Amino acid sequence: MHIVMIGDHPLPGEKGNGGVKRAVQVLRQHLSKNGVRLTMLVPGSKISRSVTDEYGDIIYIRQPPLPGVIGYWTVTSFKLLKLVKRLKPDIIHLQAAHGYIFLWPNSIKKTPMVFTMHGIPGSRQGDNVGFNLRNMTSFIRYNLFNIIEKVTRKYVDEIIAITPYIFDVFPFLKNKSHHFIDNPVDDVFFRKIRKRSTGNKSEQYNLLQVGHINRNKNMIHSIRLLDELIKTGLDVKLHIIGDAVDPAYFQICKDLVSRLGLEEKVVFHGILTPQAISDQMDMADALLITSLQETAPMVVAEAHCRGLPVISPRKFGMKYMIEEGLNGVFLDASSDTENAKKTASLLKTPPDRSALIENARKAYNPATIAMLTRKVYEKASLHQTVNS
Repeated sequence: MHIVMIGDHPLPGEKGNGGVKRAVQVLRQHLSKNGVRLTMLVPGSKISRSVTDEYGDIIYIRQPPLPGVIGYWTVTSFKLLKLVKRLKPDIIHLQAAHGYIFLWPNSIKKTPMVFTMHGIPGSRQGDNVGFNLRNMTSFIRYNLFNIIEKVTRKYVDEIIAITPYIFDVFPFLKNKSHHFIDNPVDDVFFRKIRKRSTGNKSEQYNLLQVGHINRNKNMIHSIRLLDELIKTGLDVKLHIIGDAVDPAYFQICKDLVSRLGLEEKVVFHGILTPQAISDQMDMADALLITSLQETAPMVVAEAHCRGLPVISPRKFGMKYMIEEGLNGVFLDASSDTENAKKTASLLKTPPDRSALIENARKAYNPATIAMLTRKVYEKASLHQTVNS
């Protein structure tokens, strides 16, 4: 069985930043161990390059010098089509986006297709602060994107849903053949826990936040919550891991830290490797998420695999990933002060981390998820048999 997977993947030697990129990277590795021959096509890359490693071939396609959406449906789409025609796969597995196939001929669309839906498009595609062309056109791009993506879904034979939240937003997708399969977590998060804060009242507590520093990740809310926590009498630090993709927003965050006098309480770590993130999780007391939009964040699964409870809004895919009292709490109180009290209670009385680890590592085991994905491929291949 030859699978062509189209999705994001780090370049050789590059850090696998971003949840979808890490999920694809781990799934590819474990599918190859499961006897799947897989060719990875990576559109939107910084360079054009072909490499072969122990898991198979990877073909990187350089991002064309066009606006993202236009290049996505035209130049990149036709480059992918040319490669697919040459490779003649048994199944095409589309990761995160399937608009690439919008202009493909029907002869290619008859190839069995599997689609893993990772994200829910937001009505604002830009994260930049301020009034600019990207933010002005976000509503138009959002609606155009959804129309074309909806049209192309009819060509997909099997849908892999990483969270039930997808069907909350797109209930019509339930009519398609679908499977609930979690994203696989990198093996590095399954290592033995080497160091863990004990959570007693005399020590300093550590909150961890992981993600791009931009408006959507809403670090400003995290900083304000930290300020409220300190007012309760707790000694707390906030550690933020991620690249400042929006320098203007990053400066707003730093200005707020300075204005609140939290320079010694907020640490910006920048980009870290998965292993370094895992180490930071082992030294933290809870993971904090305050995003304005998420689907099913990889970092929640990774944190749970390290025994780290998660504090987040009762929204999006988090409401399916977090069970209050067992592996986290929800920021659903009426004020920051009340949410700070809920957070303080979790820090002082953390959940049973051994049980948390056991449950998470069963749910996000990459070998199990690769096996379940292969079964979806086998089901998709039946469409080819029926249609031939």
